[in-house]
Amino acid sequence: MPSLSNPDIPKIETDLQPLSLSAGWRWAELQNSILLFAGFYALGFMTHVWALHLSYYWDEAGYFVPAALDIFHHGWWVPRTTLANGHPPLVMAVLALAWRLAGLHRWVTRAVMLGFYSLLLTGVARLGGIYGRTTAMLAPLLAGLAPLIFAQAPLALLDLPAAAFIVWAVYLRQRRRIFAYIACTALACITKETAAIVPAALAVHDMVAWLRRVRTGSSPDAQTSSSFWAACRPHILAIVPLLAWLGYYHARTGYWMGNPEFLAYNLPLAPLALLPRFSLVVVQRLWQLFVYNGAWLLVLSGWWGWRRHSGRNSAPVPLSRDIAWLVATYLLVHSLIGGAILARYLLPAQALLYVWLAAGLEKLPRRLWQGLAVFAISALFILHWFWRPPYPFPYEDNLSWASFVRLQQRAARHLAEFSHDQPILTAWPASQALSEPALGYVRRPLRVVQINNFNQRSLRNAPAFAVALLYSRQYQPDEDSLPKWLLPARALWRGWLRRYFHYQPPLSLPQLLSRLHSHPIWQAHADGQWIAIARAQP
Repeated sequence: MPSLSNPDIPKIETDLQPLSLSAGWRWAELQNSILLFAGFYALGFMTHVWALHLSYYWDEAGYFVPAALDIFHHGWWVPRTTLANGHPPLVMAVLALAWRLAGLHRWVTRAVMLGFYSLLLTGVARLGGIYGRTTAMLAPLLAGLAPLIFAQAPLALLDLPAAAFIVWAVYLRQRRRIFAYIACTALACITKETAAIVPAALAVHDMVAWLRRVRTGSSPDAQTSSSFWAACRPHILAIVPLLAWLGYYHARTGYWMGNPEFLAYNLPLAPLALLPRFSLVVVQRLWQLFVYNGAWLLVLSGWWGWRRHSGRNSAPVPLSRDIAWLVATYLLVHSLIGGAILARYLLPAQALLYVWLAAGLEKLPRRLWQGLAVFAISALFILHWFWRPPYPFPYEDNLSWASFVRLQQRAARHLAEFSHDQPILTAWPASQALSEPALGYVRRPLRVVQINNFNQRSLRNAPAFAVALLYSRQYQPDEDSLPKWLLPARALWRGWLRRYFHYQPPLSLPQLLSRLHSHPIWQAHADGQWIAIARAQP
C-alpha cells in the first residue's frame, strides 16, 4: 500500500515564505499518488456503477453537456445550442475529448467525472498527510462518504473538479512547488471562474505576511521589492489563463461574464436589500458547511480534538491558517454573489475543511474514541445519502437526484407514445431533455413549449399545449407530517425568503392541474418526488 504521509516534508516556518523554485518532484511521491488515484478510482467506480447509464440531471442537461456537445460536434468554445453563461470550458473540453476517444456515451461522461472525484480524494489524502498518517487515511474516507461529494461524483458539473484542483494547489503550496501550484490553481480557475477566490485570497494572505516581516525585520531581505514580488507572483500568474478566457468570451459575446440575465440573477446587489439578504445567506452558508447532511457530528468531533490539542506546546501549522482563510473567504464571497444558494458552490471549502477536521479526529485522546467517532460519522453520512429531512432541499445534495432522473426517464417514455407534433408544455430542464436525444431521455426530439417554472407567474402566461409534463422541482416535506413546533419557524423563514429572495411557494399537483385546466393521464411517485403527464381539457 502506498505511503499516505509525507515524512520528508521540511519543517514549516510560522510565517509563510515565498514558494521555493528549487523544490523538486520526488518520483516515489508521484508513484504513490498514482497508486492512490487508481485505488480511489476503483472504489469510486464500484460504488457509482449504478449511475453510469443514467440520463443527465438538471444543470448537466441544461448547460454543461450541451456546451460539451457544441465543442464535440462543431468546435464552438462558446455554446450556441444553450444560453452561454461564461463558465470556463475545461471540463466541457475534457468531456468532448473523452467522447472523441471512447464514443459519445453517458457512461464515458460518468467515468470521466469519477476521475475528478478520485483526483479530489487523492489530493485530500496528500494534504491530510501533512498533519499525519492517520489524517491521510481519515480525510479521504470522510470526504468520499460526505453526501454532497458522493452524490456529485458522477455528475458533469464544475464544482467538484474545481475542488480537486484547489486541494492539490493548497497541498503543493505547502510543499513549496511553485510551478505545480501555479498549474493547479490555473486549472481550477479555468474549470470554474469562482476558483479565482483561491489565488486572490492567498495573495492577500501572503502580502499581509510580507508586511509583518517588514515591520518586525524578521528577514534580511524582507523590505526588498523582489521579496514582495516573489510572494505575489505565483497567485498573479495563476489567474492569467482565466483572464485570457474572459477576453476571448468578451470578444465573442460582448460580455465579460455570462449574459444580462445571468448577471442579474447572480449579482443581486440591490442596496436596500443587501444587508438583510446577505445575513440570511450567511446563515444558510454556515448551515450548509457546518451542519447540513450530517456534517455537524464531524464538526463537533474534529473541533473537540483540536480543542484538546490547543493547550499543548506545539508550533502552529501554516496549513491550518491557509484552510481557515480560504474557507472563510469562500463563505463570504458566496454569500455576496450567486442567485441560487446551492451547497455545491462551497464544495472546495468543504473538502479543505474536512481535512482540518480529520486532523482534529486524529488528536482525540484514545484510539477507541477515534474509531467510534469515525464509525458514527461514516454511518451518519451514509444515512444522509438517502435521508429526506423535514425541510426543502435540492435533489443534487444527495442521491435523490437519481430518483429524479429515473422519474423523468419514465415520463419521457410515455410522452414518446404521443405524436411528436403535439406541443408538450414543461419547464426547464425537462424542456431541454425532451428536445435533445443526446441527453438520454428521448430517441427523437419532441415538440416542446417551455415555461420558466411552475409558479403562478409562469402559468399565467403559459402558451397553448396538448399535454403537459409536470414534476416536483425540489423536495418538499409533507406539512401534515411535520412537528407542530416547526411550523412557526417554517412560516417565518418563508416570509423572509419571499421578501428578500422573491420566493414563491411551489404549487401542488392539484393546483397545477386546476390552473392549466388539464387532467392527469399518468402519474408516478418515488422518494418524496412526483411527476405527472396531463392532457389539456378541450
